[in-house]
Amino acid sequence: MELLLKTKVLFALGLIFSQMSLSSEISYRSSHPIAWMHGLPSGESPGWKTKRWFLTELQHGNYWNTDSSFTDLRSGDTHSYFVDFEQLLLHMEAGFEVSENLSLSVGLPVVYRLGGILDRPLDDWHVFVGADRFSRPSFPENKNNWSVKKNGQEQLASSSSSGLGIAVLKAKYWFYQPGDEDQALDKKELLGAAVSAQLKLPLRGAQSGLSTGNMEASVLGHFGSQLFSRLYFWASAGLTKKASNPVLEGWPVNTWAQMYETWFEVPLAEKWDFIFQLRYESPLVEAGHLDFQYTAVTDKFQDAERAASGWNGLTAWRGSDALGFRYHIKEDQTLSLFFQEDFALGGNDGRKNFLYVHGSPDVALVAQFQTAF
Repeated sequence: MELLLKTKVLFALGLIFSQMSLSSEISYRSSHPIAWMHGLPSGESPGWKTKRWFLTELQHGNYWNTDSSFTDLRSGDTHSYFVDFEQLLLHMEAGFEVSENLSLSVGLPVVYRLGGILDRPLDDWHVFVGADRFSRPSFPENKNNWSVKKNGQEQLASSSSSGLGIAVLKAKYWFYQPGDEDQALDKKELLGAAVSAQLKLPLRGAQSGLSTGNMEASVLGHFGSQLFSRLYFWASAGLTKKASNPVLEGWPVNTWAQMYETWFEVPLAEKWDFIFQLRYESPLVEAGHLDFQYTAVTDKFQDAERAASGWNGLTAWRGSDALGFRYHIKEDQTLSLFFQEDFALGGNDGRKNFLYVHGSPDVALVAQFQTAF
């Protein structure tokens, strides 16, 4: 298994380095396991710089939520959720300009789920900074498990599925572009306004855990501007009409999914930019119809149990932030590196602070390579 993983990683890196590219700037992919099944979109800059491009993203994230159960107050059914794996993602996207204002692209996201290597470093970091370990020491390290149950019956065909789940077709119309009199034409793809539509085509059934088995669509708006002569800012907002998900049959699923993202980029030197991103995604299921089944009896341990479970990632707004750098290899080739972690505003952890975590992913390391031709 270790040899197979190394082979796949080397293949992905070889593919990336043989095809480097520059187009629209695209942020890290959403990778909560349920959000992944629905192909929920990420943000991007409004424009593009060249007629054709190829983008690859390599992402490695750690996902961990304790086994937890919720009672459906409408039907009395018991829904259970458990995640403990690491995910290696390779996303490949090829696009081309149809006209000065319109572009099309196709994307193929492939995942490989594994036991991983980050469980111990993450637990050690929590100990080092004095943070809550959220029951991690009670679970074996480096496991590859995902389970979604209804009344004790497993809904997934495998606890460790990997592969290709969907194909993503995208069209983007750039209805405002900066003119020749505007500044920073060297970063024209970061400025302006655009709308885009995405169609997700299932390549696997829902029991694979990689798709809902149904076609789904998203619409997005993108806006970019330049602030204070050196700071670039852009934002995306997305709305997805989710199809029915057989894995969540009977759950109080929200039909519509929202996504809001902001992105700041600051040139540091001739070839280096600093990047800071924030994203919020709406709840996947309706908390008001579910009752958390606690195993702990005291408020303190119930708070920790809820925070360590999948409850926050399923029933509350999921936030994430990313810090990173972009290196301009040459005019039409870039390499971007990000560190991503989960967070959201509020006291859902019961720790009396203004942030809570949801563990999907706990942390992720992201590398993006782009090239134009």
